[in-house]
Amino acid sequence: MEMMNASAPWVSLPRRRPYEMEEMLFAPFAADILQEVGADAARDWIAMAFGLSDAALRAFDNPCLGLDPDPLNLLSLVVAMTGPDAETIAAAFTRLLDEPYRGRAWGQHVQNLYVTSCPACWRPVMASAYRWQGFPPTLVSRLIACSHCGYQGESAAEPEDQDRAAEVEPGRSLHWQMMERLAPASDPLRQRIEQVTGFYSPRNLWVLWQSLRILESLDLTVDERRALQHLLALSFWRGSHFASQPDLLWQPTLRRPRRFLEYNLWAVMHEALAHVQRRSRSLASRRLVRHFPEIESASEKLTYLAQRWPGHFRTRLQANSLVLALLLPPPTAPVYWLLRFAWSGWLFGEDAAAYMKDLLALRRGGGSFLAALVSDAVRVFYRSLKPDAALILQWRWRERADPCDSIFSALPPALVRVAVAQVAEGEWMAAARLQKTPSSHPPATPNWLAVGRAAMVNVLLERGEPLETARLRPYILAAWRSEGDPPPPEARARELEALFDPADPPFPLQTWSAAGEPWQAGEAPWWWLRDPPDPWLPASDRAERLMPLLLQRFAPIDADLLAWKLTRALPPCCAPDRPWLDALIASYAEGEERRLHLREQDHPDNREKELPKLTRALVEAGRAMGFEAIEWVDDDGETRRVEWRRQTGRRASFWLTASTALTPRIWRNRLPIRGLSRFLVIPGGRAGLVQWRIDHQPLWTSAALAGGWVFVKFRHLRQMLHEPMREPDYWLARLALDPITPARAEQLSLFT
Repeated sequence: MEMMNASAPWVSLPRRRPYEMEEMLFAPFAADILQEVGADAARDWIAMAFGLSDAALRAFDNPCLGLDPDPLNLLSLVVAMTGPDAETIAAAFTRLLDEPYRGRAWGQHVQNLYVTSCPACWRPVMASAYRWQGFPPTLVSRLIACSHCGYQGESAAEPEDQDRAAEVEPGRSLHWQMMERLAPASDPLRQRIEQVTGFYSPRNLWVLWQSLRILESLDLTVDERRALQHLLALSFWRGSHFASQPDLLWQPTLRRPRRFLEYNLWAVMHEALAHVQRRSRSLASRRLVRHFPEIESASEKLTYLAQRWPGHFRTRLQANSLVLALLLPPPTAPVYWLLRFAWSGWLFGEDAAAYMKDLLALRRGGGSFLAALVSDAVRVFYRSLKPDAALILQWRWRERADPCDSIFSALPPALVRVAVAQVAEGEWMAAARLQKTPSSHPPATPNWLAVGRAAMVNVLLERGEPLETARLRPYILAAWRSEGDPPPPEARARELEALFDPADPPFPLQTWSAAGEPWQAGEAPWWWLRDPPDPWLPASDRAERLMPLLLQRFAPIDADLLAWKLTRALPPCCAPDRPWLDALIASYAEGEERRLHLREQDHPDNREKELPKLTRALVEAGRAMGFEAIEWVDDDGETRRVEWRRQTGRRASFWLTASTALTPRIWRNRLPIRGLSRFLVIPGGRAGLVQWRIDHQPLWTSAALAGGWVFVKFRHLRQMLHEPMREPDYWLARLALDPITPARAEQLSLFT
């Protein structure tokens, strides 16, 4: 497998799980990266996060990673590096639930708050969640999975549910105590913090605050307390109205959702317990230091993490002392930071949250503040790097809140490499690597249009498929920064507008619509080359070819770890988008999410037996219907082709393969040939991939429509081959009646 270049950054793509508080921060040290990374955990982790070779890692004296001011991420890493074992965490959690409260164990109070009755058998059962809607919120239904009669579903809320939801709420003394942990009454932030409490039901807020107060009274070790604090931090996220609607975290202001789910915190806390148990000590072979203290042993390799923004450590970091530094420009999501500010203050007190106050000023389009923040941190880290060392940045954004311009303008002109990947629909992530020694640049002012055009062409050549504007823009900005000081903001805007004019794309580019047609006004443009290279291998095709190999080699495997391995096996320019990875996993893997394996029918031995059998049957069927039938194997060795011909010309072309990684060949066969029917015969399990390509890859859509391709399942072809042979046109029309996907605008009629 082709591995990543040691000098290139690697864009990490962990899955988004709704019960994880790290959901909004796709950082290299998000929880999923820390799973199953081997014996020398920290070394493997750094290699995984930055694509560094073992040889490069051996040269490191003290890898130094700087963390943003969010103490919740630091808490997550503390547990991952120094946390107790699973049994100890479970025992500490049991102590929390068994602690007396008003004459009963605290856990009994929590459990009883979510008891309802099954609508089928009327026995007591716990609701998994409650649905609220309206202003003010009204409890309308409950979600139930009855262990007695097996009923599962949603039913209307009963009067008893209404009464139970109103039983408890935080008293004024508890409310005052929790607010004082964040800001005094005179603080201007106090009103916004008060708003945060409105995004919890009174019942859930009472459970969380009382659990935190009980936790503080327990006599626990430091590691046990951190593990339970991490558990409560996850519960603060899952217990909020945002958990079922994470998109609200990107809104510019706090806005109560009209409908939301109130999750059962008894179940949520037990889910969080299992999560913390899995994470604890997943990075057990390195020591964690919170505020860059003095090095205790020069011979011991330490990983340093800072809670504060690196700019606070001007006097602590010496010049030419670091071999690796990581910087995470914070996302411009004010609601997200306000929530994390509140959670940090409730868990650790006002001092821990104080360093986050600047981030509350981040707003969509607030580029100057973000640029100043990044510039200050870069100056500190950059001067501290050893010669030829690296500073790596990673950030995430949504299309309407693209911070790339502000970030690149804050960097020194020493950019080496940039990688951009899609983490979800409309959400992107980028990583950039800066070399310590700035490159020398000619004094002449570059031709910014030419530099930008070259960057677009290079990325398209490397990816091998059309790309959206959101992916291309960071590469242009990075190329300008690498040339020296970029043009002023007004000039940058003009140059970008000229480069991204879909009506007049710069040569040698052209624009497509998502539907595979030439771009029309009002459509989102996809950028591609007028004359694509031949041969070429698109990034999506590379990823699909690797997927079955990795599943066969590493099964059983966790879905996120599989995504990591696939990303690492590709060049950084081809980092696969996470939605495409999920589609590949759904097509090729089966089993539980954490124990995936290759589908039995996709095993190479099974496909090697199946394809020749189908090919021979097609040849025999063609000859039985009076055609000259020929077969051959394509150069890739994986695709078999059969053609039915007569003296009058070609009548039918069949491509039989177990993969959809055929983009260039489908594209080269897009021109219609009179009288020729084209069939791509693939397993039914590839239906999702074909549809994904049709929906997201203009080359596939254009080739499918223009070339008259019909995608047929193996199963349907086998059924047709077992039927009595009829008139050829009738048989071919019948074959096209059960396509694997409705990609074609019009299917073949019964008679052609």
